[in-house]
Amino acid sequence: MTEKTIHRTKKWILGLLVYVAVTLGTILLILGLIWPKFIKPKVFFERMVNANVEVETDGGFGSATLVQWSNTVIALTAAHVVGTNADNARLLRRVVEKNEYVGSDVSLCKLKYVFGELDVAEMRPYRDSFRNNGVVICPTGANLGETVYVVSSRLGGAYSQSISRGIVSAVGRRRESDKGEFLVDQTDAAVSPGSSGGGVFNDRGEFVGMVVLQSVSDHSITLFISSRSIAPLLR
Repeated sequence: MTEKTIHRTKKWILGLLVYVAVTLGTILLILGLIWPKFIKPKVFFERMVNANVEVETDGGFGSATLVQWSNTVIALTAAHVVGTNADNARLLRRVVEKNEYVGSDVSLCKLKYVFGELDVAEMRPYRDSFRNNGVVICPTGANLGETVYVVSSRLGGAYSQSISRGIVSAVGRRRESDKGEFLVDQTDAAVSPGSSGGGVFNDRGEFVGMVVLQSVSDHSITLFISSRSIAPLLR
């Protein structure tokens, strides 16, 4: 084989490799754009719903979200939901499979930490079934203008696991509590009494925040604590 033939062969192989790489890249790009549109209704929303639990205490009710953290699953809720009754709280989870309600599950829980300055409480469910349904937490939170979904047990569980959709209307708003100042993000996703502690998710099904307050004067204003503030506190 002459040197000229070898050079042509190498050039042909290189061109083939480039063609294969470009073709595969194009296919992966198309799948990346199209595939989530098919799997989101079937996987992402079902995952969000099954991670939502209703919180019942001696003093009231609210919502919580099961989140994967450090090889286990924890329940995150608003501290004002559980107050001083967290160790007596019950977590009620409705189970949905293939768009059908298939039953419910109840677990007692143990309060682990209360981050009062952020109105966040971390609990540990006792039942193993709860530990198989945690969602992934996104440590960077959601961006301004990004579409988000709120899943919560609205009106004390009368409309449990309700999903509402909105956008992130503002980020980094300052709020004050008796423990100090903290930052919240804002969305126009609808919430109701009982939504406090409910999870906020991005369109990949990742936990990006937790509902803490709805404006009394304007129901299109919902405030949530971003996961970018929550993640560094978890233990």
